[in-house]
Amino acid sequence: MDETSIYFFHDTACGSCDGTEDFLAVVSEQISGYKEVFPYRLVMYNVFKSEERDSAQGILAEYGLSMEEASFPMLLIDGKVYEGVGEIEANLKREYLSSVGSGAVYFYREDCQECIALKSFLDGMPRTVVVDGVEMPFHLTRLNSREGDNGKRIWIMFEKYGVPEEEQIVPVVFLRDRYLAGGEKIKRYFMEYLEQGYGLGKVEIK
Repeated sequence: MDETSIYFFHDTACGSCDGTEDFLAVVSEQISGYKEVFPYRLVMYNVFKSEERDSAQGILAEYGLSMEEASFPMLLIDGKVYEGVGEIEANLKREYLSSVGSGAVYFYREDCQECIALKSFLDGMPRTVVVDGVEMPFHLTRLNSREGDNGKRIWIMFEKYGVPEEEQIVPVVFLRDRYLAGGEKIKRYFMEYLEQGYGLGKVEIK
């Protein structure tokens, strides 16, 4: 998965002061626990220093921003700007998790009675999911296992996820690092898994 770039700008003139201390405390508290699975890159600039100020100006210009309009400390993530420690603290986790996103892949067959019975449940699922207090869009990719290369894809997924032979069936849902096989398990656990964060990130389909 691609890294999420998180830019932090501060204006610290005091030589013995650490202008990043409060920001790094927020990062540690809110998102550091996700880093191993959803890597991010922290880029920090002290705009009081001329060399770092020049680099910061280049980054800001890429997003249509200017140093003159900025107020520090400032966070830039996914094209959005938050100024002041309060705003940063209130928005960092939401923007970070939203950039990761939530989704799953569902394989079915049109002549499968269990799949037909499951359709109304899936159609009624919300378009957003709340993970760790953050509401974000949820996307379910639906693939007919008898169309195109989907028959090959589902077997690749069975192998990748280590699905035992007795569970190599449709309907089946694949999340980031786990799966649910059979309509009963999907109805019982799907939303619970999403709310626990197992749907965060992309499910890679070959």
